[in-house]
Amino acid sequence: MNHDLKFIKQAPLTNVDLYRRQMAMLKSFLEHGAISPEQYRTSADGLTRKMHLQPKD
Repeated sequence: MNHDLKFIKQAPLTNVDLYRRQMAMLKSFLEHGAISPEQYRTSADGLTRKMHLQPKD
């Protein structure tokens, strides 16, 4: 059995998958003090607009 990552098949990521990953990353940055609450709001709002999605918070 080959566990090499290039042989693992995955379904392509959807916009929703990418959005959730980006939002999780932004939340992590905020929780660890890497960005300010204002930077978080600005980035989250911009991401939501650009991807034409609504947050589920």
